[in-house]
Amino acid sequence: MILEIPVNPVRSSFTQETDLNGTTYVLLFRWNAREEAWYLTLSTIDSVIIAASLKLVPGAALLRHIPETPRPPGELLLDGVATRANLGTEARLIYIAPEAA
Repeated sequence: MILEIPVNPVRSSFTQETDLNGTTYVLLFRWNAREEAWYLTLSTIDSVIIAASLKLVPGAALLRHIPETPRPPGELLLDGVATRANLGTEARLIYIAPEAA
């Protein structure tokens, strides 16, 4: 299963809860104006940080170096080059479930 994660960057820093493979995770997005890049922090619903300040780079497997537990079993990647305004539209955050990888 390949899932596009809906993202609406109305602010330069925002959080959202997202269900991945039946588990809810908290995604914190932050825009870094100096680098002109988005960063993602992924946490459990209980505020346990799984990965902090992952730079959203097109095509990079964002979770590849994160230990299996408690991270989602699949992979996150960015499809497109993200700007301050286009994250969630032209630049899409994609989750690839393990059965699709």
